[in-house]
Amino acid sequence: MVKPKDFDTAKGLEEREPLPPGGYVCRIVQLQVASSKSGNGMIKVGLDIAEGPHTGRFGAQFREDSRPSRRWPCIAYQLICDPRGIQITNPGFKSFVTAAEKSNEGFEVAWGDGFEDCFSGLLIGVLFQREQYPGNDGRLHWSCRPVRFRSVDDIREGRYQVPEDKPYSAIPFTGDCGTAIPL
Repeated sequence: MVKPKDFDTAKGLEEREPLPPGGYVCRIVQLQVASSKSGNGMIKVGLDIAEGPHTGRFGAQFREDSRPSRRWPCIAYQLICDPRGIQITNPGFKSFVTAAEKSNEGFEVAWGDGFEDCFSGLLIGVLFQREQYPGNDGRLHWSCRPVRFRSVDDIREGRYQVPEDKPYSAIPFTGDCGTAIPL
């Protein structure tokens, strides 16, 4: 085997203390409108923790990752409309928009061309849940993922319940409503 060019300067994977499940005040780093694997409209919301002992956690992770294929480490996925083909608002999307409005005084959604950019830099409350997944080593591991949006005041004042752990299920979902999306 030939030694990779950057082997001597490359960083190895560091063990990180997992993010505890619960409510966090986050900053929206970026929002993109996209399509789910099943073709449903969704938003992808890049988040970083904005307050407390884990402030800046995901930004630091991103900066430490030197791989060319690096991606933002905390993205929440949310369907926009009901996934059964009916063009009505998904309750999770409504919760996202409402939480953004309640958390940022004077904020109004820019529907249309400015939609994606109008959320950048805003604060929002986010509930994180522990979720189990199979690793490449054949064992089950836990990660903590964003699952619901709340107002910043709800998080700061503790008006939420920590979501229960979500154990891994080896039986894949076969429906077409995109429930693989964590929100």
